[in-house]
Amino acid sequence: MFAARIAGNEYLARYKLAGLFLDTLPYNGHATASDALRAGLPLITCLGSSFAGRVAASLLEAVGLPELITHSREDYEALAVRLAEPPAELARLGNRLVANCATQALFDTDRFRRNIEAAYREMHRRQQAGEAPADFTVRGQLRAGGSSPASVRRLLVETPEKGLCVEASGWGDRRGIRGAIAGGRTRQRDGGHWRRAEA
Repeated sequence: MFAARIAGNEYLARYKLAGLFLDTLPYNGHATASDALRAGLPLITCLGSSFAGRVAASLLEAVGLPELITHSREDYEALAVRLAEPPAELARLGNRLVANCATQALFDTDRFRRNIEAAYREMHRRQQAGEAPADFTVRGQLRAGGSSPASVRRLLVETPEKGLCVEASGWGDRRGIRGAIAGGRTRQRDGGHWRRAEA
């Protein structure tokens, strides 16, 4: 859909005119995919092999809809066709997405704040103790008071000589980074090289 620029709320309202967001490869939707989810528009994606091709999958994981992630173009096409045929299925997904936006990590700013603050404290503790960089998990608190393990993604703990740093290179917008940090992966530099650990 091509249209003129408009105010933010009106822009988000446009997404309600669509039934399904078909993500692109090799470069996924980033802010547009996040905006679609925020507006309650389900999206499907095919997991790519590069960062730019994996953004929508991370967003879907963070909003609790991993079943909308496919792993081949054939599966992507089949899912799109299956969801396009019965309107009731798309309506069910849309309702679930709206409910998930209020409970899942992607748009939970307060959970993000708690998790990133806990990560800063642990990074500072490690630096003050002279400990070497190492993977760690922050156990973030859910809104309902439960515990969510592995709730920090893409954190970088630098050596004491280089100071503290958080590496949250994400989707180019704070909503995507919020979803990443709420979700579970860490990435650190060890001896000048990056290594990634999946929680």
